[in-house]
Amino acid sequence: MASGRAARVAVTLACAQAYGYPHDAVKLRTSYLSFEMKQGANRAQLADLEKTYDAATADARGRKDGVCLGRDGDALRGDLRRYQAGYFAERNAPAKAAFDQKAFWDNADCGGRC
Repeated sequence: MASGRAARVAVTLACAQAYGYPHDAVKLRTSYLSFEMKQGANRAQLADLEKTYDAATADARGRKDGVCLGRDGDALRGDLRRYQAGYFAERNAPAKAAFDQKAFWDNADCGGRC
């Protein structure tokens, strides 16, 4: 999963550069690798992550029209901000609870007498 994260972060940063969003690519790469180290990656794994990251960056820069063109600029900017804040974990969609009609009406302003 970490190699997928490395590619995702690298492509996002390459596309952010293509879109002209300001960021320090070297600092973000270092921050990302530090994050992976804190997650428990050993030296060999870090070396593999670096290779994956660098290859994904080069690929995205080489094919930026195909890779970055279809990306939503606002979502890209949001991901860039998350990465700049040091948060590289994948976003989890909020869980949707099933609609409970009884609870809804019990909690209504009418005190359950509706």
